Amino acid sequence: MKKLFIILVALLPLAAIAQDESESAFTVGISGGLDKGINAYKLDPNTDGNVFSSSDPNYNIALNFGILASPKLRPRLELKFSQMAYTADWDNTTLSTMLQESKVKLYYFDVNFHLDYLLFNSNKFQIYMSPALKWEFNINKECKNIKIDGSHNYKQYNDIITENPRNILGGGVSAIFKYNISKNIGITLSPEYTVFFREFVKANDKIYQRTSVNLGLEFKFGY
Repeated sequence: MKKLFIILVALLPLAAIAQDESESAFTVGISGGLDKGINAYKLDPNTDGNVFSSSDPNYNIALNFGILASPKLRPRLELKFSQMAYTADWDNTTLSTMLQESKVKLYYFDVNFHLDYLLFNSNKFQIYMSPALKWEFNINKECKNIKIDGSHNYKQYNDIITENPRNILGGGVSAIFKYNISKNIGITLSPEYTVFFREFVKANDKIYQRTSVNLGLEFKFGY
C-alpha cells in the first residue's frame, strides 16, 4: 500500500512537466458535504448480541489541488476529513439493564487521487467527470454510551470499536458541475460514488460503499 501511495504521488509532478507552458495553470478547491454509507456498519449482531444501525448524517470536509495538464485533463490531489457514525443497541446483551445504546463516531483522513476530464466547457459553466483512487485511514474514534437512566459515559467496548478498519482502499467516480463567478473563482457541486475494496467490518459479506454530495469553491491560478 505504501509503495502504491509513493508511485501515485510521483505521478503528479510528471503531469505538471507534461503540460503546455502556454496553458500553465493550477486550481485549489475547498468543499464540504454529506455522506451516505452503504454496508457501512455491522449487519448482524456481534458475539455479545449488539445490533447495529446507521447514524446519519455523516459529513466530510475536503481540500483539493489540481494541475491543468491539458485543456481537458486535470490530475488532482484531494485531502479529506470525514466522519462515519453508527449506533449499537444493548437490548439482547447482559448489560441491557444498564445500557440503552452506544453511538460510535469514526473519524477518517483521506488521501485521494482524481483524474478530471472536461466533458463540457462554456464561459460560465463546466462539467468534469472524475475517476479516483482513494486511501482512507482512521485518525480517531468515539463511543458514547447512553445508560438506561439517561446519563452517559465514553467507555470504548472492544467488540463495538475494534471491528472497523484502520485503513481502507477504494475507487470512486464523481461529476463536477462548476459555475464560474469570475475568471478565477467558481462554485462547484460534486455528487460522488465510492466502492471500497473490502468489507467495512470483517463479519459482513457485503463490500462497503458510499455516496456523497459536496458543495465548494474553486480558485484558478495561471492563465
